[in-house]
This record gives sequence, structure tokens and C-alpha cells, in this order.
Amino acid sequence: MSSSRAGPVRLDKRESEKGSESGMDGRTLICVDVGNSRTKVAVSCEESKVWQNLQAVASPELLELSLAGPVDWKIVSVNQPRLNALLRWLEKCRPADRWSILSTDDFPLRLNIENPERLGVDRLAAAYGAWMLAGQSGEPVIIINVGTAVTIDLVDGQGTFQGGVIYPGPHTCFQSLARATDQLPDLFVSQVPAAGWGKNTADAISCGVWQMQIGAIREIVSRYQRDWSGKGLPWRGDVFLTGGGAVPLESIFQGEYRVVSDLVLQGVRAAASRRKEN
Repeated sequence: MSSSRAGPVRLDKRESEKGSESGMDGRTLICVDVGNSRTKVAVSCEESKVWQNLQAVASPELLELSLAGPVDWKIVSVNQPRLNALLRWLEKCRPADRWSILSTDDFPLRLNIENPERLGVDRLAAAYGAWMLAGQSGEPVIIINVGTAVTIDLVDGQGTFQGGVIYPGPHTCFQSLARATDQLPDLFVSQVPAAGWGKNTADAISCGVWQMQIGAIREIVSRYQRDWSGKGLPWRGDVFLTGGGAVPLESIFQGEYRVVSDLVLQGVRAAASRRKEN
């Protein structure tokens, strides 16, 4: 594999063949979600739906893996530099492993969107994970993924990805206020304040950012439910909350939505299992 440090990793013929193999030959499966802030990695065991090892790291060198023998890596990525770093690490530290980067073709949801080739594959993986966890019930499914950005997507009752919304996540909102102003502080508050307003600048920012996130989620989900439940009919589908930035919101939405912190990885595992069966 040849690659420059700054540019994308290039695949030669040998690696393209390695990445396209669909069978796992009984190897351990590692599911990976390469995001804009962290790389999430989970070790899967075929005999259990529980991950053997689940971790999120800023760089692949921080991964703690004790694995005997070669393994298979199934990867989704929305950040090319972080993906390049992971592939370089695999080449150096685990050369016997096989890996493949999943694309939209690996997730069997129909796409009713413009420019499907530009859809973030993490959104589709989360949508497929939710669709499978909901039991393909014939009811719409809403997926809220809170990270650097917040995405709120919808899969209809026939398994068609209908698109969604994207807006800045909590951390991004805190950062943007500091960068766009002269006097507002650069801070990040990792808990939703109990109070509805602040008595100082920092508390006012914290209250504003977190209430904006909560209000946006509730309004968008409510709009989806009105538009997709049918005239005069109650909403019957599942709403999923996921993502590393969703942790402070879990207690707030626990009774309303299904909290599944590893939904993207669940979708990657489901896609990998489907490829193995086919």
C-alpha cells in the first residue's frame, strides 16, 4: 500500500481484492466508525450480540487490542485523514488482517435522496442499524445521531432512507461562539444545566447551547412524526438516539426515545453479517 502522509491512501490490486472479500472465514470481526472527532472500534463475537471490546480513541495508536491471529475489519468513515491514519496503522501493526471500507452499496436500504453518492455512510449505517433493531416492523424509524454534527434521519416503513437534517452539534456550537466573537469564552460544558438560564456569561452560553440542542431535536422529531404517521393517526415507529455527543442528552430523552450508543457500529455489523450470508 502506498500513501503520502497528507493525501488519501491508495489501494493497489492486492489490497482491492483483500478489501472486497465478503466471507470472514470464521475470523474475529472488528467494526469501525471513523468520525470527525473520534474513531470508534468494537470487537464482535458471532456467538453474542454484546461487543467483546468497545472503545473510542483520538488516534489508532491508542487502541488496546489483544487479538490472536488475523481478524477482519469492516470500516465506515466520514473523515479521510483519520481513515488514512487507521489504514497506515493496520499496515504497520497488523499486516495479516483483512479490511474493507463499506459504501452505500453494502446497506440494503433504498435511497430516496438527491446525490446518493454524497451521503455520509455513517448516516446510512446508523439508519440500517436502527431499521434492523426495530425488526423491520413496517413502521417509520427516526435516527438522531449527535456528534460533531447532529443528523436526524428517517427510514420509512418500506425500508427507504428518506433523508434528514444536519446541523452543528453541541461541541461545534460552543466552538463557533468563541471563534466568531471577541469576548465570549472558549468553553465546553459536558452536562445539560439544571437551570433554564444563566447568571453569568459562561452559564448563559451553556444553557443556550444545550436548550437549543434539546429544542431542535424535539421540534424536528415532532415534525417527522406528524408528516409520516398519516393524517389523524398516532406515531407508531421507533425513535433512536445515538452518538458520542448524545451522552448528556440520554437522561432527558430516555423515556421518549430508544438510546443505543453504538448504532453506527450495529449497522456495520449487520451489513457485515449480510455480506457473509450472501
